[in-house]
Amino acid sequence: MSGDAAKQDETSINRVLNRSSIARPVRYGLPCANCKAYYSAELDVCPICSCAERVSANGSAQPAAPFSPAGIF
Repeated sequence: MSGDAAKQDETSINRVLNRSSIARPVRYGLPCANCKAYYSAELDVCPICSCAERVSANGSAQPAAPFSPAGIF
């Protein structure tokens, strides 16, 4: 009986190891505020400079120009 239990435990361990090695897609978050590098959204700090702040991806500091329909027609 103990041989069967040991074999079952080994099979369970192999299942867990195989499941953890399944490739998952990397989800990139916003770029780092300091070095502008993109890194995984699952990380709390930038792996390059250890900064925890992120910035908007488009980085536009200027507001958009007001819409003027007069020039369209």
